[in-house]
Amino acid sequence: MKLRNTTPALGIAIVAFVALAAVRQSSPREVSDILLRFNGPVRIAADDTASTVVVFGHDAVVEGTVREQLVVIGGTADVDGTVLGNLVVVNGRAALGPEAVVGENVVLHESVLEREPGARVGGVVRESEGFEPGPIIGWLFWFGMTVIVLVVGLLFAAVAGGQLSDAAARIGEKPGPVVLTALLVVIGLPALALLSFVTVIGIPLGFLIAFVLIPLLALLGYIVTATWIGAAIVRRWGDPRRAEQRTAHPYLAVLAGILVLHLVGLIPVIGMLIMGLACQLGAGALLYRLWRVMRRERAA
Repeated sequence: MKLRNTTPALGIAIVAFVALAAVRQSSPREVSDILLRFNGPVRIAADDTASTVVVFGHDAVVEGTVREQLVVIGGTADVDGTVLGNLVVVNGRAALGPEAVVGENVVLHESVLEREPGARVGGVVRESEGFEPGPIIGWLFWFGMTVIVLVVGLLFAAVAGGQLSDAAARIGEKPGPVVLTALLVVIGLPALALLSFVTVIGIPLGFLIAFVLIPLLALLGYIVTATWIGAAIVRRWGDPRRAEQRTAHPYLAVLAGILVLHLVGLIPVIGMLIMGLACQLGAGALLYRLWRVMRRERAA
């Protein structure tokens, strides 16, 4: 049976919250939906049945039947009966007697397993130590990064919207110089940082380039490329009479482009590659525009 791709801590949190919401007073001998116990032992006798059992800070003895999950945190799960679902133990011990049956998986987080001959486990035994990020953590990280990039992008559009729109337009108007500038940035800045680290007096400059300038350019470049993509979307479905206003403060373009790129980024391997190229291409467009502006000012 396939183990669910979740962390033990996450599974425990879900079970605990469900238990807190649904728990009711019951004696261990009752057939109950959820049996929740804090700092006290639980015993499911041979003729007893419970649906889900959650024990905090003490031991659980199962000689009867647990129809769903058995979760023990900070104690011992002593099973010589049947657990039809998962057995989850955190910071404790799982002891499976000769008559023990676990229908699904045994999940141990910083815990030990003692298993006598005859004990049966229908799924797998998974042991883990420390924190393991699961899918929920990944989605939260994706959502948080999307919000951060959106905020920075909208601030960019509010403070320097014209410059942002102009840099984004360079990608489509001058793709050759933009790509060349991007290559110079990708090769030149890391090389400059490496050379700075070689000399003692250049180490602060190396840190500045590696940990401030390159990440900042990547973020701004990502926003520039997203604005270029978003502007194409807005032009396709937006009102042409508001084109000048959208160029001065391209909020819709930023919003649409960042969302599209972040959704594309969910594609394994290819998505991350596209996002990386977006950072480099946008940084090239931004620096190319800056170079053109400086050149015009010098000529004037």
